[in-house]
Amino acid sequence: NETVFTTVTVIDVNEEGKPVIYMECFLGIYSQLENTEKGRRTVIVGRGNTITEAIQRINQTASREVSVVYSKMIVFTKKASEKGVGDFLDILVRDQESLLRPYVVIFDGDPMELLNVKLAQTDYVGLYLEKQFQSNAISNMIKPYNLAEYMNLRSTKAQLAVIAIIGVDENEADPYLGIKEAAVVEDDKMIETLTEDEYKSYCLLSGFSKATLLTVDNPQDKESKITLNVLNNKTKKSIKYDGKSGNLIHYKVELNLAVSFEETQKPLALKDDSIRKKIVKEIQEKIEGEGSALFEKYKVMGIDLFDVEDELYRNYPKYQMSDVVGSTDIEIVVKVHLEGSPDTQNYN
Repeated sequence: NETVFTTVTVIDVNEEGKPVIYMECFLGIYSQLENTEKGRRTVIVGRGNTITEAIQRINQTASREVSVVYSKMIVFTKKASEKGVGDFLDILVRDQESLLRPYVVIFDGDPMELLNVKLAQTDYVGLYLEKQFQSNAISNMIKPYNLAEYMNLRSTKAQLAVIAIIGVDENEADPYLGIKEAAVVEDDKMIETLTEDEYKSYCLLSGFSKATLLTVDNPQDKESKITLNVLNNKTKKSIKYDGKSGNLIHYKVELNLAVSFEETQKPLALKDDSIRKKIVKEIQEKIEGEGSALFEKYKVMGIDLFDVEDELYRNYPKYQMSDVVGSTDIEIVVKVHLEGSPDTQNYN
């Protein structure tokens, strides 16, 4: 077999802003002694003035064709993302072998730190990340974008995407590779970072998050916390604009949540209806408060984080405005169906 298969491609830039490409590859090796083919993992690095040159160097280093057919992930480093990834996308999209299926993520760190991480589950970082992003634990909590979906976002009014940032946590018993934050990418350039809590709020309001965890104060003991599991999230968005009232746009997001109890640090009387109502109020105030704060934070910066402009022109295609997000007020309405614990009616 004369082909090297790529499982993950990491795109970085050097101090001059020129691309440096790292490919984690499966290298097939034929054993005449055993009459079988075995594989080994290798990382190949290519540098050049353009991404095409860098990939050509990789092919030369490998001494055989490098195929991206089985590539699972495209990882941009934070440094490359802040410079802008637009220059790197053309060949990834036009390459006939590229099926536009790989997930797109950002890594905050040195590429070799990512590619040298020792994972208990597999030797291949690309396979590990793909399995993570396909799991319900991730796909029900955030919106993982593959390359085709990212390219579609470039044609929206905002030309904005929120992309997961992954990192290595060496503090675990086994090194852990997972989502740390999220990058706000506008016009192919990373311009801001969402914290983990902001990312959770963004995914809830955008309707991407179908299942996640929420932590609120215990109404019977304000010094302790309770954790709840969002089992389902149905999100409805609406927009109103009459061309009057100072050109104000009213953007409404309604969340209908099914929530169950997961943990409490102190005793909690779940049978007490007044306690349950207080918990519901805590959830509502948390989501509404954090969501409104996130919207206003990016509104001040002139960034249409929630794609209000696309929503406006879907509903009012004839209206033209120069500053949609700056003219928009958001209303967040949260309805909560609070289910009991699957095991007990009171936590003591």
